[in-house]
Amino acid sequence: MYFEKRRQPLWMLALSLLMTSSFGIAVSAATTSALGWAIGIASSAGVAGFWWRASAHIRVTDLEIVVGAMHLPLDFVGEVHALEATEFARRIGRDARGDDAYSLLARAGGGIVVHNLDVSDPFKQWVIGSRAPFALENAIIEAKQSR
Repeated sequence: MYFEKRRQPLWMLALSLLMTSSFGIAVSAATTSALGWAIGIASSAGVAGFWWRASAHIRVTDLEIVVGAMHLPLDFVGEVHALEATEFARRIGRDARGDDAYSLLARAGGGIVVHNLDVSDPFKQWVIGSRAPFALENAIIEAKQSR
């Protein structure tokens, strides 16, 4: 019904690769060129792999909302509110509650707030960053109504 893959920004990957490459150059200057190349390539590959694995999937199916490794069945979905980028930034920043009562996937841009009705779940709200918060909100509402 709805799928979105959230990756870390490319500038983070580029900056990390520059840093690991400079580390390889420094090792190469202090020891041998081959060792510097090996360390630079290995650390750059590790950073690129970490960047790739740090992506989060947001998926809405007929049964649940999936955000990364977390699942919320639609039976426990309460109110859903889409937030513009400025409202979302305020929600996760200055106006954030300090009681850790919500699960958070924060990325740049807007997002949604999903109220969790499961009393056994420690997260009372899911705050999910999305590139298309209103489309995600509509997908959740439609999936919930189709049940």
